[in-house]
Amino acid sequence: QAELSVLAKVLQPYAQAASAKMNVEALVKQLPLPMQVVEKEMVKMAQGVAEVIHIISRDGDKDLFNGYPFNPQALVLWFTSLVAYSSVAVKDEATPYRAGGYDPKAAEIFYNKRWALKYGRTAQLIGVLGGWGVGVLRDKYEFGGIGAPGNKWDTNMPMRAKQILNICTRLGTTAIKIGQALSIRGDILPAPYVKELSELQDRVKPFSTKTAKNIIEEELAASGAGSIKTVFRTITDEPVAAASIGQVFKAEMNDGTVVAIKVQRPDVIKDIALDLYIVRSIAPLYKRAFNMNSNLVGLIDEWGRGFVDELDYVREATNGRRFLAAMRARGLDAVTTSEVIDELSGNR
Repeated sequence: QAELSVLAKVLQPYAQAASAKMNVEALVKQLPLPMQVVEKEMVKMAQGVAEVIHIISRDGDKDLFNGYPFNPQALVLWFTSLVAYSSVAVKDEATPYRAGGYDPKAAEIFYNKRWALKYGRTAQLIGVLGGWGVGVLRDKYEFGGIGAPGNKWDTNMPMRAKQILNICTRLGTTAIKIGQALSIRGDILPAPYVKELSELQDRVKPFSTKTAKNIIEEELAASGAGSIKTVFRTITDEPVAAASIGQVFKAEMNDGTVVAIKVQRPDVIKDIALDLYIVRSIAPLYKRAFNMNSNLVGLIDEWGRGFVDELDYVREATNGRRFLAAMRARGLDAVTTSEVIDELSGNR
């Protein structure tokens, strides 16, 4: 009872202040002097953290460098991770599975033995996504959270959606494929994100024509068909179409037949396998952080099977022949697809 009486006396000034609707500063002045000093230091610390967050998540595409603003520390992090990842990725030609054979368990065993690849690419992803992620969290929780006065969650959402569109383009094949898959998932993403990500269908940049022609030469030599000069009369200097996993050139064969040559992006299986492994690893953390009911790991595995199946050009050729045969057997000549020249086709 004596302790309660003492506590009541301590709390009495606060009760009086609250009843008089005093402001926060007046309430702080009621604190003992040592606690006032502590409170001031905490305010300074909070202001410093807020300033750092605002710097990292600047509100504009022009201020962003791969998700982070232009500053020496961000550039060093990005450049170091790029060199560390690239130096290992270029030398390591192995993959956890082949095109058409998505296997998350094999990927886990594979990348657990290649920590430089795993952590180097993770550092890259953090460098690219870090500033954007902090910005989204700031939008969500600043000024008391969503719906509170001054909160910019709804106001900033179209801008954040534009930023993630640009980031997906920078990150490469896997991010583009995931973005394309999410662009039709209004049940997962808000409307501004769905709208922006739908533009990924038309924003894929082609890789160099020189690299593409080297791949064509290698595939022709492997099949014993010859070389570009012995098989084709002309090939366009630039691709007529580009997608996330490959691009298409228009060519004329020496016998006058006009064909389309589909060429796979170099090392695309390596890039997709690693990124899918990392995204699958962090999916449970993302699910808990945003209190989602969706089975994200299962969804990523479904995407993975689809992405990796698309890389199997031999299977695609086989399916194309079966489709044509089925349509012709039914007399549906108006429904068609391209005919495959088997002796000139390969894995890439």
